Amino acid sequence: MYKDQFTPYCAFGCDMESPYSGTLFRFPLRSEQQAAVSRLSRQSYSEEDMSNLLYELYVEGVSAMLFLKNVEVIEVHEWHAGMSKPQQVYSCRINTPTSEIRWHRQAFSRILRAPPPATLDAGNHNDVYSLEFISEVLTGSQQGEKRIESFLIAQCMGAAGSRIGVFAKSAKNFDLHLVPWASVAAKLSSTDQKVEFHYLWYNQHAL
Repeated sequence: MYKDQFTPYCAFGCDMESPYSGTLFRFPLRSEQQAAVSRLSRQSYSEEDMSNLLYELYVEGVSAMLFLKNVEVIEVHEWHAGMSKPQQVYSCRINTPTSEIRWHRQAFSRILRAPPPATLDAGNHNDVYSLEFISEVLTGSQQGEKRIESFLIAQCMGAAGSRIGVFAKSAKNFDLHLVPWASVAAKLSSTDQKVEFHYLWYNQHAL
């Protein structure tokens, strides 16, 4: 009934008629003409602006996934007029996400859900594992670009009685639900030969 509003959602298996096992977001980006008369935002986005933003997402895709627990793939698609479905442009993914890799990525989520004694009170929890990512450009002027990167990830969760654990607990007084979880990732190898270190100190319980 409202195709002008809901047609953009009809992709990746969503038909707006049956249950969809996913989450879709629609961002109200405005053209220059729309932004000029909008009472909500005067920020406009051109097609070039969007292309640049999506390319930046591709470039930062691996960094964005390093410390996540469940996301294994980030893909960017473009849906041009006249096309029956979106066309994939970029892909960043974990290379062969095995059950062991998923076990490591979700280790501290399990600890938080587990009954005593497998809680923070039992002491520090440490974990080390490796991840390999593949990033690719599938269409466009940079088609064929491929990057393979390997990281060693070390993560640790502090005990409730440790300094970092006490700090996380006191943060609840300010409605901040923090977990005393710290992670560091070091790039072991890459096709672009850059040396990188990534750090994550606190993770909100809700994430």
